[in-house]
Amino acid sequence: MNMFEVDFSNPVNIAVLSCLGFFSLLSWAIIFSKVLDLLELRKIIKHQEELLHYCQKTEWKQWHKKLVKQNKSGFFLKLYDQVQEMINRSKNYDSTINSNLNKYLLLFLEEEERHRIQGLSWLATIANVSPYVGLLGTLAGVMHTFTLMNEQNLILMKLAPGLAEALQATAIGLLVAIPANIAYNKFTASYRSSLQKLASQGEYLLLHVDASFRNQPAFE
Repeated sequence: MNMFEVDFSNPVNIAVLSCLGFFSLLSWAIIFSKVLDLLELRKIIKHQEELLHYCQKTEWKQWHKKLVKQNKSGFFLKLYDQVQEMINRSKNYDSTINSNLNKYLLLFLEEEERHRIQGLSWLATIANVSPYVGLLGTLAGVMHTFTLMNEQNLILMKLAPGLAEALQATAIGLLVAIPANIAYNKFTASYRSSLQKLASQGEYLLLHVDASFRNQPAFE
């Protein structure tokens, strides 16, 4: 009997395999979307790295033109807008403004993290649940097989195909769970590393702002 041949006479088996099929499609859709998202995030980090190098060679006010013109992600542009807003509401640059900017950076990074990791919880759920769903299908198949054996007085040799069919649910459950589990662990590590780089870039930007205004506390 082929491993992927479904016994349509057993409704529980059909339901289990349909559920696993849905889990598989969902997990692969999430995997492909996160691969594209990580590629985009790495491009953003690389581009912002170039902006930070430019930041070292120019004054803060001139840098804004560069941000508006070339910043594709909007990450530093949003942070810059917050700097400008605090500057406009204050007469002097002091430690309070610096503290508020750091708080804003933390809030922004938390929001970015929530946005980026959306869907990863589904991968974790699929990885954890799929083997149990497959086991449920196996148990239902074994019970169905032994019921037939009792009703028809079949010998064990003739029951072998039925037992093999029952075990296919567990095998398919593992085939669904293993890629989802590997992808979840990989994406979690990759997002953690990328978001740490974003945090470092944001902190560097605020240090540059602080150094730019420290010697001229009065805003012009």
